[in-house]
Amino acid sequence: MIDLVMTPLVSQIRLYVNNPNGYAERAAYQAIITVSHTGGNRAYLSGAMGEIDRDTLKAALKLLAEHGITEVTIERRGKFRSL
Repeated sequence: MIDLVMTPLVSQIRLYVNNPNGYAERAAYQAIITVSHTGGNRAYLSGAMGEIDRDTLKAALKLLAEHGITEVTIERRGKFRSL
């Protein structure tokens, strides 16, 4: 018997303004962040494009926490930083 397990390694957070159905409608997003799941409750954010302000980052961290991600690292200007 073969037992297979698939785990998510990469996901994306997309920002839609005033459009809660933006993803389903394939609407243009205002920003995107790549989330690399590095194991357990940890993730690395990269590949951010678009307008990401503090409120957007705060909302992204809340979304990650709702999915069990509590340790987040980013790279900014060549330095790694925990959020």
